[in-house]
Amino acid sequence: MRNCDGLLIIIPNRGGRVEKYTARDIAELAGVSPATVSRVLNGTAGVGQEKRAKILEIARSLGYAPSGSSYENRRARSSNIVAIFIRDVRNPFYADIIYHAQEALLENGYIPVAMPFKGTLQELQELAKTDVPSSFGGVLMMPPADPEQAKEAVRLFSCPMVLLLNRHLNDFDGNVVIQDNFQAGYTAARHLIELGHRHIAFLMGPADSPAMIARYDAYRQALKNYNLPYRDDYLIPGDLTMECGRRSAQAYLPRLDQLPHALICCNDLMAIGFLDECRKRQVSIPETMSIIGFDDIPFSAVAGIDLTTMRQKSGEMGRRAAELLHKKISAPSSANECVIYDPQLIVRKTTGPAGG
Repeated sequence: MRNCDGLLIIIPNRGGRVEKYTARDIAELAGVSPATVSRVLNGTAGVGQEKRAKILEIARSLGYAPSGSSYENRRARSSNIVAIFIRDVRNPFYADIIYHAQEALLENGYIPVAMPFKGTLQELQELAKTDVPSSFGGVLMMPPADPEQAKEAVRLFSCPMVLLLNRHLNDFDGNVVIQDNFQAGYTAARHLIELGHRHIAFLMGPADSPAMIARYDAYRQALKNYNLPYRDDYLIPGDLTMECGRRSAQAYLPRLDQLPHALICCNDLMAIGFLDECRKRQVSIPETMSIIGFDDIPFSAVAGIDLTTMRQKSGEMGRRAAELLHKKISAPSSANECVIYDPQLIVRKTTGPAGG
């Protein structure tokens, strides 16, 4: 957790002399502890909505800014607080997006606040009924999966916004940063096909996730284009956790003589869990089975894992989204942009020729 006591509020008094305030001063004005202020400004759970709204309003009214930012450089913004709505921050992929977005926002004098968010429209609608959104100078959001709900989520906020998307959002004119999940899924399948694998299984993520659907559709399209077979039992349901990968392997490996020896996992965490179970059962990788993941999280390159994966440029996405938001706040009439990131195949040691 970032220590907010080291950040300053800078505001001139009546005589024009600049006074500096710390998060501890906010705590005194709000009648709470400095630790509570720190949790609110860092988006940590455990603080009630009314108390959170009060703290954010005090910070906004004082023009809260990082140490070293001058009053003049705040550009007379109504607020320099940027709310970040990204679900499942425990996932290293999403955590990396948030980290790099926060870094870019801080460089430009904003206070990034990671809001507790599970990805539902209802959460956002409830939040919109409070005074909290009035403290936002801008919003970075990975919106609900349903396209219409995503558009409705945008309408709930009146401040500048940038969306981080897993797919194109039709009839939406706004700033967006997109990762091309269809291309990623197709490239992963093609890699295994070019290694000679004729039967390929697919470990899915949440079935209502546009990213997972795009990856699965691309996998099916690749099989079709290369005239390869598909059976319903090639599709394995999953939830993107490492434990899910282990459980899937426990069910899959006893039937390996009947199932494909090549597997696409919808993220690296599931792939790593599957690999772990393979090694416990002495299933050699990639001689007996080839496995590919998605995201290229840091653990994937660790010796002993060496996972072949599709690199999604999470850090670049987070930073670019923050830069687009800064541009829109600074120049509201500037044209909206759509930035698309293509995936990159990273070949390590978990994929190899069919038949070893």
